Amino acid sequence: AKNIQIYLVSIVIFTSATPLLSAPYKIILPMLCVIGLYVIDSKVSFKSISDIFGILLIFFILVVLGLSVDLLNNDLSLSLKTPVFFLGILTGFFLACKVDRETIMECNEKLVIIMLLVGVPAFILFLYFPNVIVSFFSYEYGGYTSKTIGFLNIHTSDNWISSRYSGFASEPGLLSTYICLALYSRTVKNYGNIDKYSMLMILAIFLSKSTAGIISMLFILLINLNRKQLLLYLFLLVFFSVYSDIATYQLENKLIGSTYFTERFQHYMYLVNMDISTLVLGNGDIKFTEVLIPSQQAGWGSILQITQRYGLLLLFTLLALLIYSNIRRP
Repeated sequence: AKNIQIYLVSIVIFTSATPLLSAPYKIILPMLCVIGLYVIDSKVSFKSISDIFGILLIFFILVVLGLSVDLLNNDLSLSLKTPVFFLGILTGFFLACKVDRETIMECNEKLVIIMLLVGVPAFILFLYFPNVIVSFFSYEYGGYTSKTIGFLNIHTSDNWISSRYSGFASEPGLLSTYICLALYSRTVKNYGNIDKYSMLMILAIFLSKSTAGIISMLFILLINLNRKQLLLYLFLLVFFSVYSDIATYQLENKLIGSTYFTERFQHYMYLVNMDISTLVLGNGDIKFTEVLIPSQQAGWGSILQITQRYGLLLLFTLLALLIYSNIRRP
């Protein structure tokens, strides 16, 4: 039963990351996995069943609010993305009710290690021999046709090919989230020692060139590593960053004054120009899709997108429910 549980949870994690599945499958497949977990064992990992009902009640109110905003802002039209969005969150909640966080972290760690063992060498091969990309399969994501071999996705557009490592995820920033979680659990498990798999994770985060990923990784190493190892690895990390194009990439694309920073900042400035009711309740998904995306005012990150779609009220309530759920879990 334990092996089946690990297998099902790993499928949910992979499904949440991959861009190779369309929206219906990214919801249906995790739902089937969660149902399978309850079929194996109906016990839940919350301290109190009343907590579950309380969270579900608040969540139901959020669903009604989100659907109402969508309807009122779009002449009583409703986007299917809105109920699917909430269904996805609800599926994750029932997964958290069933599986303890240690098991989820273990599944994520094993999945990340397997994907990196095959993905990182393949990506390095691609960097030296970019023509191998012609043998990759094509897939559509974010309005572009990109290339994949399942465990390695390469973003492409016209004659442009990304040199950032996305691995099995839809984009480098998302991949670094899974890797950082795996790195945290790995270093804790090894009592602050770095092993070959941790080194592979560190290399993968650098190859992703994700600013948030690199910062999170440094923080994880700072709080988890033994003091003797910490100074050595921080030195190696700084050395690797300076004597590679990673530092140059961060300076040119992520810092204040760069073109990409200006574009990201303008998306957040849109919130300042919103009236208070829209800021609190959002625009709804239809207006977000038909107005904000074409006018290039739509945010790139999930937090900003949720705020623009459903407002700060829903965002902060979801975050509060997430924190409360973690507190009430054993």
